[in-house]
Amino acid sequence: MLVVGTVLSLASLVGPDWALRAGVVIALVSAAASCALAWRELHLTKRRHARDLLVVSRRHTEDLRSERQHNAAVLDTVSGRAERWRHEVDRQQTQIAGLRVEVSALRTDLGSVRRQLVRADGTIATLRETVRERDLELALVRATAPSPDAEVHTLPRRVRLDRAEVAVAAGGEGRTVIDLPTEEPAMPNFEADRRRA
Repeated sequence: MLVVGTVLSLASLVGPDWALRAGVVIALVSAAASCALAWRELHLTKRRHARDLLVVSRRHTEDLRSERQHNAAVLDTVSGRAERWRHEVDRQQTQIAGLRVEVSALRTDLGSVRRQLVRADGTIATLRETVRERDLELALVRATAPSPDAEVHTLPRRVRLDRAEVAVAAGGEGRTVIDLPTEEPAMPNFEADRRRA
């Protein structure tokens, strides 16, 4: 439109005076029409651009919303796992505390059992020595028994003294003779013979 108006106004320069005036009017009309068309195109371009921006903005908003929902879901999952782990850690710590109490009690029991074992070993050693002495006495009695009809009397036994008592009796002067006390022999039981009579 602007090109056509420019050509017509240039052509009016060559003609008479009224043609010149008509050319100026044509140039002004074509310029006004060109401006109007340009403003219309600019307005349409702005609207198209605004519409594109609105579409992009809405798409961006949707993307942000979906990303936010995804992040919230991930955060909920991680929070749930962290809570489960926290409960598991608390349970394990409670179990560890209980096991420590049990270990302490078992250590106490172990000390008590060890003390009882030491006492039992001492008792067993004493009993073995007593059995050995009784076996010797029994073997001596069997060896000296002349016949099955003979009467058996118990022999006096020696009483064992502690080393502290021996040291006190010796007076700390080295070797001395110590009188060992003897136990009184058991008297024979004649009740069985009396019952028969």
